[in-house]
Amino acid sequence: MILLLLFISAAGCNKQGSAETAAVDPGVNESYIDPEPEPESITEESKISEKIIPLSFISQNPDFPSGCEGCSAVMLMSYYGIIITPESFFSKYLPISDIPFDPDITYGGNPRDNTGLGCNAPPLAAGMNRILGGDKRHARILTGKTMQELCSEYIDNDTPVIIWGSVDMAKVHTTAIWSYGHKTIVWRSPEHCLVLVGYDDDNYIFNDPMRGENKRYPKAAAEAAYNEMRQQAIIIEKNK
Repeated sequence: MILLLLFISAAGCNKQGSAETAAVDPGVNESYIDPEPEPESITEESKISEKIIPLSFISQNPDFPSGCEGCSAVMLMSYYGIIITPESFFSKYLPISDIPFDPDITYGGNPRDNTGLGCNAPPLAAGMNRILGGDKRHARILTGKTMQELCSEYIDNDTPVIIWGSVDMAKVHTTAIWSYGHKTIVWRSPEHCLVLVGYDDDNYIFNDPMRGENKRYPKAAAEAAYNEMRQQAIIIEKNK
């Protein structure tokens, strides 16, 4: 087994400006002083378009530092009135195995500590369907959809979507390669799973189990991370 380890970090800052007010010279004829500009009226065209689906938030911290997939699944199921704890989902429903593993079959490692790696869409959908099996709905895997398509086809129709991206939508790197059976597994980090709940003109909006409720990430960064993670997504839909 070959392991390649890379570490990345990100930082940001804000700056606030200040304004000064100039005094009017009393010797100047006021008729020649430019008047204060009228405040611009807000028209329908200038309003920011925004769509947010209300969704109960569940944090992976501090109990499940590597459990973003399961916490996202529990959040999504709660939208449809199916209430289960993350602990129960990890203990009873999500297929979990030791590392090395195939992320298309199981979750690898322990979601309760930092040794957990994660999983792809198939085992997460399988765990969800173990719960949804007796209900009128099922978890459906989506592949090959752009973020714009996820918004137009699902978010605009009040259907939240689990997606695979990266922590803080950071640049994705290959960090481990191993053989499992007859398959070569390429693991990319910092892999992250979260629930797409909306968008505005500049951002996609997520319930991010690591960072918080209605977390906004710039569209270009979110699209890049999502595309690097093979455009994986899950929705819950009614059985036909």
